[in-house]
Amino acid sequence: ISTDGTEFTHNILKPHSLFPIHLALGEQANHHYFESLTEVVVKSVSFSQVVDDLKKNSELLLALSRKLAAGLNQTTFRVESLLFGDARQRVAAALVLMGRRFGQIKAGVDPKKGKQIVIDAFSITHQLLASITALTRETVSIEMMALKKDGLIDYQRQRVKILNLEELREASSLPFYL
Repeated sequence: ISTDGTEFTHNILKPHSLFPIHLALGEQANHHYFESLTEVVVKSVSFSQVVDDLKKNSELLLALSRKLAAGLNQTTFRVESLLFGDARQRVAAALVLMGRRFGQIKAGVDPKKGKQIVIDAFSITHQLLASITALTRETVSIEMMALKKDGLIDYQRQRVKILNLEELREASSLPFYL
């Protein structure tokens, strides 16, 4: 949350995430606000215990390193999208990244239309998309309606279905190789 009260969503964590691991490993103070989108169970472990476990278990350290590298890649794509994309591209990019990370491939998909992905792990409100894309809720609503009209997505009751992942990625500001 910025000094003027604007909310910006940096990341949506998956189950079994260690947070704020990047702050702990970097020995940085936490200046962020964490909010749960779904019901969660939180287990608190001392930083020294985490470090001890990582020192003793190289497989655990490698798994954490891979997770951090994937997170860094995701952050890089989001920054590129925010810097270079217009409103439509930024909303499309956020949906593509959420679809790849949290979506489920829909059974019985028509292969001519590409992959259809349902994102229902949590409610995707226009306000949440606004905080992810640094746009206003009203702008996100307009872009969501346009993406729906163009047949790229469908949404109902805060659940999003990506009708064609490849076409939505092309409409986004994400790099072609993603």
